[in-house]
Amino acid sequence: MTATGDTTPPVSTGVNVADGVVEVRLSSIPGGKEISMARLTISSVEVHVPDGWLKMKMGLDSVDLKQVEGSEQLVATISLSQGTYTQIRVGIARPGCLFRKRPAQES
Repeated sequence: MTATGDTTPPVSTGVNVADGVVEVRLSSIPGGKEISMARLTISSVEVHVPDGWLKMKMGLDSVDLKQVEGSEQLVATISLSQGTYTQIRVGIARPGCLFRKRPAQES
């Protein structure tokens, strides 16, 4: 991941020219039809900087992966100084999956 600056002055975004915005987005590929819900509760998203880990601003804390199939959902953002960042940590608090009930087999 690389945060790069823009040579155009920002328009009231609060981001300096030397800053870049990093977004963490979540997407999902279509799952099996037997899954009716696949929920994740996200406890934190952090990016590693030279001084340690910085918490990113959360855009959501829970998502049903079935609802984001074929699209993207913003999870977290942060403004960072221009540079190269190689580690992001995502904390998952409660994963959960709900399966559809199978029809009864005839004998």
